[in-house]
Amino acid sequence: CLISAIAINAETTVDITFKDQGYTNAQEIKSVNLDENIKVTFDKGSSTNEIKYYNTGTAIRLYAGNKMAIVGVDEGVTIRKVTLKVGSSNKLNSESTVTAGTLNNKTDVKPFISDINSNTVTLTQGGTSGHARIESMEVVYEVSAATQVATPTITPNSGEISVTDVISISCATEGASIYYTIDGSVP
Repeated sequence: CLISAIAINAETTVDITFKDQGYTNAQEIKSVNLDENIKVTFDKGSSTNEIKYYNTGTAIRLYAGNKMAIVGVDEGVTIRKVTLKVGSSNKLNSESTVTAGTLNNKTDVKPFISDINSNTVTLTQGGTSGHARIESMEVVYEVSAATQVATPTITPNSGEISVTDVISISCATEGASIYYTIDGSVP
């Protein structure tokens, strides 16, 4: 018998300050690993400008039409909140959007995306001109950790059976799913 695992979630916060990453001026940025569970990817989207780090403002510039995706590297990673610190004169514009959650304080120096509850959230800098200078970001996420499940109990557990006998399979772990096969095929 195969038994599925039950998930227990543990919340983690990870942050990055882009000026501390050793980037050179005008360096193109495609992706950044925040830790072993969270990756940030950048795409020029509908913009003609690539996403680059600049020493002026010590930030990654996200131009109108550029996209930034915060991604859980495994399916068991659920992103809960993302907080950005942006330059005081180069903020997200009011047309900026996200694919999951709610974008709050769009035009503030600390915009944040809340109530995400997804493995991936993509932020698109809206509008047709200008850019936001993203100095740093903080990501709050949960990782589902598999736990051991109890060995299933099969009744009767041995001996001869007839077609009229009732066979039961149970598991003491609440919420476990039981899959079985009687012909050797994948259950």
